[in-house]
Amino acid sequence: MTERRLKGLTSLQEKELDVIKKTFTGYEFTDYVTLARLRQPKIFPYAKKNRLYKDVSEKIIRSWRDIGDFFHYLPESYRKQIVASRGFESLFTTQIFSTLQNEVNKKRRQRKHKQADVDEETLFKLYQTFLRIGYRGLVSLMPSGFGYYLSDQMEPMMGLMRSITAYNERIGKRKRKSFKNIGFKSTEIGL
Repeated sequence: MTERRLKGLTSLQEKELDVIKKTFTGYEFTDYVTLARLRQPKIFPYAKKNRLYKDVSEKIIRSWRDIGDFFHYLPESYRKQIVASRGFESLFTTQIFSTLQNEVNKKRRQRKHKQADVDEETLFKLYQTFLRIGYRGLVSLMPSGFGYYLSDQMEPMMGLMRSITAYNERIGKRKRKSFKNIGFKSTEIGL
């Protein structure tokens, strides 16, 4: 972490920076001032907020790309440790999915249905992808004789999802945008 100090900090700003440093010991993503500007914009006003958001967003995207570039070079035991970590789970459950769901709900309340449909479709695709990944993982972990049984048990739910899709497509032209490719067949899982 590079230590960057602002000139002319108020005592409140100094105090808040100390709290952030104690809370985020070992923090390396940005400097503490940037973190403070994101966490406490009222205490750390910044005229170039859009630039700050853009810079941090671009850094996150670069970091994800970097992780993708070198993750597969790690030994399998370390990759498992990362994927099983609380931070990895939290990133998806409390950050990504909940953020998208909150956006959908907010736009529905504001009666911005077209925008909400776009966000909902993105969220739906993510959930569907993770369902597919989880299902494949479960099937691959089970003894080989149980794969077909799991597939048979999942098929009613997948059939229901396909029915909901067909219904949405039928009414989609009049009422709302429909979801494409909802659900999946056992052949897509490799059974």
